[in-house]
Amino acid sequence: MITPSSVNSISVLPGDPLHPQSKNSVHVPVRSPAEEEPGFGLYTDNGFFRGTVTAMTGSIKGILWINTSNAESMRLGRNVNGSSDGMFINSHNYWYTTGAFKMGTASNHIRFDGSSTLDVNFDKILINTSTFQVSSSLNDGTIRLGTVPGGTVADITSTTNTGVYMDGTGKFRVGESTNGDNFIYFDGTTTQIKSTNIEMAGTNFKLEASSTSAGEMWLGTIQATNDSSGVGFYATSSGEVRIYGRECIWELYKVIPMMMVLVSIWIMVEHLEYLAVLVIILL
Repeated sequence: MITPSSVNSISVLPGDPLHPQSKNSVHVPVRSPAEEEPGFGLYTDNGFFRGTVTAMTGSIKGILWINTSNAESMRLGRNVNGSSDGMFINSHNYWYTTGAFKMGTASNHIRFDGSSTLDVNFDKILINTSTFQVSSSLNDGTIRLGTVPGGTVADITSTTNTGVYMDGTGKFRVGESTNGDNFIYFDGTTTQIKSTNIEMAGTNFKLEASSTSAGEMWLGTIQATNDSSGVGFYATSSGEVRIYGRECIWELYKVIPMMMVLVSIWIMVEHLEYLAVLVIILL
């Protein structure tokens, strides 16, 4: 019987089948895991054991083969696949000491090359967390993000609950529910944008509206009602409008009364016969 005698040795007691003629216990020093060829201890080119082997630690130089089936085995150690060290089962399941790994099959797998490329390839995928969901099968593919008080992220739909929703049918929403005041929504054919505060700006363009300040919109280089140096279109939510061109200036608060006069004159000309009858009656 072999039992631990100390940290650095194994005691072989009398009557042990390995040493049937021994009368006293024999101490066999245990090699350190860091030593590949310690030169002493229990050593054999080929060892065969039946039953259970129990140990506190151990060291293997080379490859440890573990049969997983009659036709396949797992390899642990050095040069498990060519010059690669680590763990190797088959060409689609391995993990090397370089960090490279692959799990799955030829067509459905996750693979990292150990450097900078991660390849995820599956026919179907489902990721579920408390605030994030990805489903490749629901509505031709669905992504949800957000927190629903008293509910789950699955309660976020194309029209309800604050968050982000998009699916493979073309529906998309970000923001509040479509019965709220702040959202962008596309139902597959129509886009709706609603906000209590909005600001869009670009080169020679601005659209701003706020619940706390007057809104304004300008197109071109004119950016105020009293701006006479720029050209373009400017308007505010208080009713100020200015159109300034290269050849002429149109200030609608001045032009509108003039236009009304011109329209009145046109009506009178077009219906001159009625005007003549009215004059005769008055005379």
